[in-house]
Amino acid sequence: MLDEPTNHLDLPTIEWLERELVERRKTLVVISHDRAFLEAVTTDTFWMDRGTLRHNNKGYGAFDSWTEQIADAEIKSAQKLDQKLKAEARWLERGVTARRKRNQGRLERLGQLRAQRKALLTGQDLVRFELESGPDQQPHGDRLRKPVQVLRRP
Repeated sequence: MLDEPTNHLDLPTIEWLERELVERRKTLVVISHDRAFLEAVTTDTFWMDRGTLRHNNKGYGAFDSWTEQIADAEIKSAQKLDQKLKAEARWLERGVTARRKRNQGRLERLGQLRAQRKALLTGQDLVRFELESGPDQQPHGDRLRKPVQVLRRP
């Protein structure tokens, strides 16, 4: 794991580090604000976004367009959810007969839709993940010991 590896390094040292990492072809987790460094050394990108670990099998150079695609898809999904909620609210205004089991199920689904919309608006998830470090001879470096666990607040 490399956490801000280019901090306090001069340009020739950064270039040397980039060459070393690319030539060794090891799997590393790199956390950095240095976009040029990330574009030079990455082949995959993992993004922890609101409690979801997202993976793109392209390097950091494709990060901006990838995140725009995700945001566009989320906007479309939220718009569809809003339309569904409006339709269900209109149905609810007409009155619900308590005797029909189908109506009770529909009310329950409406509650679930509202909860889904609330979660979408707040986006407050807790995330915990652990890494297991292996010996240096492992061809892929650090591996996840447990899958990423997303802990959702009730």
